[in-house]
Amino acid sequence: MHTKKQIVECIEKCRAHGLKVTPQRLLIYNELQTSNGHLSPEQLYNRVKEYQPNISLATVYKALDVFYSVRLVAKVTCLECTSAYYETNIEHHHHLICKLCQAIDDIYSDQLDILNIPESLIKEYQISGFSIQLEGICKKCQSTK
Repeated sequence: MHTKKQIVECIEKCRAHGLKVTPQRLLIYNELQTSNGHLSPEQLYNRVKEYQPNISLATVYKALDVFYSVRLVAKVTCLECTSAYYETNIEHHHHLICKLCQAIDDIYSDQLDILNIPESLIKEYQISGFSIQLEGICKKCQSTK
């Protein structure tokens, strides 16, 4: 039920921005939405090509760029990551990223949300948000060491 609401939101946002709503875009968004996690374009491509074998990796990248531009998805990047990761959770939250397997966990923390932005930055920038990325080694990777 929740997914259907998200698909309707996807259609409405795309149309509001004058973007085409194609079956490929809907398939890509739906697969990302139902994954309930963070997927790279390559992971997403491998999932959607099961339903639409003729879809290209370029189509997945383009769709993700479109979704990101209209704030339907969030993008997570890190220095150790081989790719960007995307999620449909666009609520304010932070991430914990495993440096070995690149697993990404969402963090909701009032303690992390307390950030005193220096006055000098407020004068120079119109700050619209922030996100904190913590890096470490997950329990699964710790147990295999």
